[in-house]
Amino acid sequence: MKKFSVYATKLLFASVVLAASHNHCAHAQWVDFDADRRSPDHSGAMDKVDEIQNSGPARLRAVNLARSYAVDMNGGLSMYRPSACMFSSSAAGCLISADSKGFLFRFNGGPPGWEQMGRKADIETEILIGPDGTNVARLIYNGRLR
Repeated sequence: MKKFSVYATKLLFASVVLAASHNHCAHAQWVDFDADRRSPDHSGAMDKVDEIQNSGPARLRAVNLARSYAVDMNGGLSMYRPSACMFSSSAAGCLISADSKGFLFRFNGGPPGWEQMGRKADIETEILIGPDGTNVARLIYNGRLR
């Protein structure tokens, strides 16, 4: 029964994802099917569901790793604070791309309180984190603002 509920939930989510991706009004629809078989009509949607579910934790790990790496590279929190966008789980404004190469971040930083006091940042960091969010693939730039 537990297997059925997991697949049923994924299928419900998949129908919403498919509807949204085809510019239709999203709707939820329960489909009764054997828990051990995936419906061939929804196999692509199931892959999309798995992709969406797995990208969230990897993105969050990537944001945390990029932020902490930059802090360490620039003297610790007593000397350096990254931009506020790096303290958001979405990293909106700092996440440049997310693809098979990994998560590319570009963000500014400066002394503690620089953003709150309306001062300009003095350090720019560009870093590529691996696709699973667990390793620094490449430090592209860490220095004065370009």
